[in-house]
Amino acid sequence: MLSTIDAPLYTTQYTDLKIYAGEEAREFDVHRHILAVHSEFFKVACQNPHFKEGAEQVIRLPTVDAGTMTRLLRWFYQGPLELPSDWTSDDSYDRIMDMLNSADYLGIPTLVKAISEATPSYLRANSQWHADRGIAIAEEQKKVDFLSRLYECGGNIEIKFLKEHLNALKKSRNLGLFMGVVKDLEGCHEALFGDIMVALYATVD
Repeated sequence: MLSTIDAPLYTTQYTDLKIYAGEEAREFDVHRHILAVHSEFFKVACQNPHFKEGAEQVIRLPTVDAGTMTRLLRWFYQGPLELPSDWTSDDSYDRIMDMLNSADYLGIPTLVKAISEATPSYLRANSQWHADRGIAIAEEQKKVDFLSRLYECGGNIEIKFLKEHLNALKKSRNLGLFMGVVKDLEGCHEALFGDIMVALYATVD
């Protein structure tokens, strides 16, 4: 089924590429030059004559969620970037992770930057106390998993925001749980581990 793209600059005229996204192979008619401006993947696929996708004018992306592809295309065509306002639910968390993974796979550094800039708000909403220790540990693990993936994709968080979050965790008595998860980053996620440790030392009066 052909999907529409509700965005200011989108038109069905002069489309020259079809994208099939997700397991359901949702179809999108798009313009190669628009996608090439935003994504290194599409730039290479559409402009390199050795890529059959560009020659055939069809690109299949079964591992990119169709909903995520819809949001990306709206943004490419000058619509708003639709990031979840609340990442605390499982659905919202999965959605932001899908956006981040797609940004990495498709080579969209501007999206990684936008997610980095939105992350402090996510951290502020995720510093509350959980009476259930199992839930509390799981929430801290999700948070660290997200931050690890963000850094893997080339994103980062300013030290001042990490410090702000650590102070909030200290007040809610979650700091020990968070740092218990963070210790496993040493040796495998050095950049994130280093930033968190700098922020931790900065919280010491």
